[in-house]
Order: sequence, then C-alpha cells, then structure tokens
Amino acid sequence: MEKLDDKIRISALLQKLLEQRVLLTVKLENHATPFSSAVIEVNRDGDFIILDELKPEAGNELISKNPSLQLQGAVDGVTLGFAAKVSEFGQEDGICFYKLPIPEQAEYHQRRQAVRVKVSAANPLAVTFTDNNGTHYDGDIEDLSIGGLRARFGDDLPHSLETGMELNCAFLIPPDNKEKLNSRFIVRVVKHEKDGQRPAFLGGQFLGLEKQLERKLQRAIMTLQRASRQKQAF
Repeated sequence: MEKLDDKIRISALLQKLLEQRVLLTVKLENHATPFSSAVIEVNRDGDFIILDELKPEAGNELISKNPSLQLQGAVDGVTLGFAAKVSEFGQEDGICFYKLPIPEQAEYHQRRQAVRVKVSAANPLAVTFTDNNGTHYDGDIEDLSIGGLRARFGDDLPHSLETGMELNCAFLIPPDNKEKLNSRFIVRVVKHEKDGQRPAFLGGQFLGLEKQLERKLQRAIMTLQRASRQKQAF
C-alpha cells in the first residue's frame, strides 16, 4: 500500500475515477451499510469534487447526519481509498449531489486479482439471493471467485435491486454439491432486463466469508479450473 500526500497526483487519480466512470464504495461514519456513488466533477482550481447521489437511496437521507465519508474505487485495477467530509449539499432536478474537498491524503494499493473461473452452462450451479424482505431471486452462477460471483437469471430482475444493496447469497459448493455456502453479498453490478440473447444478471462480492468456507470455496474453484483446462485440452 502506498500513502499519497501529493495533491496533484491525487487530483489526477480522481480525474481517472471520473473519466472511467468508476463505481465507488461509500461508507458513512457510524453506519455499517456501504453505499455506491461516482465522481461527476473534479475541479482542481476550486479544490473540490462533486459526488453523485448515493445508492441505495436511503443513503441520501443518512448523509446529512453523517457527512464524514470513506470512499474507495479501482483505478486501472488499483484500489484508491480516501476520507472526505461533505462541505456542501445540493440538488438538481430532484437528484442529490455532494461537494467534497480534494483530500490531502489517499491510499493507493494493488490487490492481487482473485482467480475467477467460468461455470459451464452444461453443468449449471444454482444460486439463490434473498433480500431483507425475504424475496428470493433464483439464478445460475456464470463465474465464481474467492471474492464473489456473477449470476444470470431467466427472468427480469426488479429495479428495486440496486448496486450497493446487501443480499444473502446461497449455493451448494461444487463439485460434490453437499455443503451449502451462505454469505452476505453486496451487489456491484446489475442488469435488470433481458436483451435479446443476453440474460439479466448481477454480480458482486461476498461479505465476511468464514475462513473454513473460504478454504472450501478455494478448493472448489481450483477443481473447476482444472476441469475447464482438461476440457480445453481435448
């Protein structure tokens, strides 16, 4: 991890967040649930950035009482994290936005990419997501890693499913499918509707996965990876 205190470099990285339309994870002080947002303006002369509204929308009510934020996003595959406090609250056409000073310091660190393995459609691996209201969403895992997964769905997904939302995720750990993995899961990307041959999907990360389950999942991923390589060899 590299600690940055060069505001010119920090500003340049913030500009990349803007240009690459990076989805940020935003944590409010004294509030455990993370939210999502994005940088929509970087003003180097004015020494501030503008942050888009928070998703889920409940964050926009909480932020007025919790203006101190921890923000994190990936720039060119490298994680950039920084703290900032909202200096001004605004709204345009009913959409909230927030003005923050460009931070004096930031953390910039490379995270090793987790091995991600495709799950064959010929041998589907079912997954069930459950929201806080008890509603179930049944799909099939497309790819799987120690950090998370992406799943496709035969039906459209409701627009109430948003990035930044936490769900419960459950599926049987391959290849023997005898033990179930249950984990909290944060949605990072979602496509709500089918588009031609492309199904609705969502992807995201596991939260607080137990070490024992993590080891079993790692072994399962290695098994799936070996099977995929053997199939490609023939």
